[in-house]
Amino acid sequence: MQQARERSGRAFWHTWWPSPVAIGAVVAAVLLFAIVSSLGNQLTSGGGIHFAHFEGEGFGFDYLDSWEVLSRYEHAGEHGPTVLAAVGVGGFDLGCTNTSDSVTCPASPRWTVPTDGVVLAYRFDAWLGPIAPQPTPSLGPGDEWVEVGGRGAILSRADTSMTWHFPGAPEYIEVRWGPDVSMTAPGQVQMAIDTWQWSPSPSPPAPSPSGTVSATPQPSVDIDGALVGDLALGAPCSWASGTDGIAWEIGQLGQLEDPPDYP
Repeated sequence: MQQARERSGRAFWHTWWPSPVAIGAVVAAVLLFAIVSSLGNQLTSGGGIHFAHFEGEGFGFDYLDSWEVLSRYEHAGEHGPTVLAAVGVGGFDLGCTNTSDSVTCPASPRWTVPTDGVVLAYRFDAWLGPIAPQPTPSLGPGDEWVEVGGRGAILSRADTSMTWHFPGAPEYIEVRWGPDVSMTAPGQVQMAIDTWQWSPSPSPPAPSPSGTVSATPQPSVDIDGALVGDLALGAPCSWASGTDGIAWEIGQLGQLEDPPDYP
C-alpha cells in the first residue's frame, strides 16, 4: 500500500510539474513585459529622456540635453555659406579660411562625427540670394515630401544621415550619425524635427511718404543684410523664415517671397 501511494505521488508530480522549457518561456515573457513597460513609462512620463531648447534666427527646436550646441549663427563672406544652428555630439563648422581681403570656403561644411555621435545642422550653402531662386528640387529614389514646422521639404535618407531640403534655396537641415548609434539616432533626430517651429513671416511693408518701402527688421530674424543686402544694390533689408517660406524686405524692391512649392 505504501509503495502504491509513493508511485501515485511521483506520477502526479511528473504529470503537473512544468518542464524546464516551459519555465524558461515564462521567465522570458515576464522579463520582456518588464522591459517594455519600463520603456513605455520613460516615453510617456519623460523619465530618462530630457530635452534642451535651441532658439535661433527665426526658428526654434528641442533636442536631447545630452547633445551640445556646436554652432550658432555664422555667415562667411558676402554670399558664402551660412550655419544657423548645429547641435549634437561631435563637431561642425563651415571650414572657411579668412584672409585680410578674402574668404575661401570648401564645397561642403566640415563634419566631425564620432562612431557614437550625432550632429544636426541647419544651414545654407553659398547663394546669391532671392534674385537667384533655385528650382524646386525633384524627388530622388526613396525621397519624400514632408513638412517641418509647416514648411514643405524633401526628405532624403541614407544609412547614417537624413537631409531635409527646402525648395527655392540651398537651405538644409542635415543630420549625420556614427554607425554605433544607427538604431537610436533616427528616432532622436525625428523627435527634434517634430518640435521645429518657425517665427511668423513679417507683414508686407507699407510704403513710406517718400515712395520707398519701410522695412522693419524683426529682432529675432535680422541677419544684418549680409546675405541679400548687396544683391539689392545696397538697399537695406531684413530676412525671416516662417511657415509661408522665406521672406525678404528689400528697400525699394518691396518684399520678395519664396513660398513652399510641393505637392
